[in-house]
Amino acid sequence: MTTSEAAPAEAPTAIDRAARLEAARNNAADSKLSDVSSLQLGPSAATVVPGRVLHRVILPRSDDPPEVRPLYVDEAETRHGHTAEVLSRSVVRVP
Repeated sequence: MTTSEAAPAEAPTAIDRAARLEAARNNAADSKLSDVSSLQLGPSAATVVPGRVLHRVILPRSDDPPEVRPLYVDEAETRHGHTAEVLSRSVVRVP
């Protein structure tokens, strides 16, 4: 395989299918089981339902040094010097 070729997508295993079925049965909209991306990209993509979890975000602790921020928050350098303000482990204010 050359570097320009994309690796073929792997089919979900029986365990993956069972986990997704169980998550759907229990309405686990924000569980780790629903973190698996199932969105289609392109013109045939379905509309995303408001409130659906697309990413799990882990924010830095208040005592984490600034050097580790890129491990948690991927901030663009073109935001006019503004950075995200982390208010707690679960709340962030994005400029």
